[in-house]
Amino acid sequence: MFKKVCSLLLSLAAIVAPVVCLFAFLLKLGYEPLLTNSVSFDAKIDHFRQHHIKQVDILAIGSSMTVDNINSKVITDSLSRSYYNLASWGLQMSDLKNLLEYYTPRLKPRYVIIASSTRDFESGGNASIKEYLDVPDFLKQFKGYFYYKNFNSLPAIADRKKMVNAFRKYNIYTSLMFDNYGAILLSKTAAPGAGNVKILFPTAYTNSQYRSLDSLARFLNQQNVKLIFVQQPVRKDYEQFLNNPNISLQHTSKCEAIVKKNNGIYVNLAHIPEFATDTFFVDQHHLSAQGSAIATRKIATIIKPYFKK
Repeated sequence: MFKKVCSLLLSLAAIVAPVVCLFAFLLKLGYEPLLTNSVSFDAKIDHFRQHHIKQVDILAIGSSMTVDNINSKVITDSLSRSYYNLASWGLQMSDLKNLLEYYTPRLKPRYVIIASSTRDFESGGNASIKEYLDVPDFLKQFKGYFYYKNFNSLPAIADRKKMVNAFRKYNIYTSLMFDNYGAILLSKTAAPGAGNVKILFPTAYTNSQYRSLDSLARFLNQQNVKLIFVQQPVRKDYEQFLNNPNISLQHTSKCEAIVKKNNGIYVNLAHIPEFATDTFFVDQHHLSAQGSAIATRKIATIIKPYFKK
């Protein structure tokens, strides 16, 4: 019996060892496994780990509205609190709900900032991010595990590496040039057509995303964490895409009601004079570095009285 067990173990080792060696070799060459199907989210998790983020007083979270439009220097200089921006492209309110339920007990923030627009209420969210969050924490420490879990092809892994390297060189719409706090400052020149898309709003997913906003706001309130929800400026031509000129107002009113119902702070920058022209936009929704500084100073001025000494 003992010999049979030993023989079985040796057979398993003979099968597993080459696979483990291949995974180790890929990691050594920088061909890392895909954690999710989001380039931006995976890059942000790497940045988060490299900077050893353990606890922050202020956590910014959201889509590109938050990662590109919240200026780290303005926030940290104005509010003098520990801070990190965990946002990444394309996240919807349902994604933020999942992320906040996971990271709030781990990072223990006292304030959460979400900068948002209608683009965060358009689709059904990213299931691969929820799948990543559901992986036990001890397994998340081993990158090689994700070669096995997600089983991406070698061409897919190579394509991701090439893409990430390219996005870390330029501060345009698809940039992954994070500052020390996880934010990105965009240059005035965007890639042609980037972010300028005609998408009808509301969509079939919008009501579900409003429910997710309500759920995450209620969760934060129960955790005694103050939600600061910022309605970001949008360029005038985006609103011209909407079939009904009242849609934008209906959206902001809906968000305001949800946030305030759950004891949050609502900041509306949608139509402030500073952004009446295109000067500080790189596309319909994203601000230039100068624009993000102006918007973030407005935010800091409004929310500073709520910060406890």
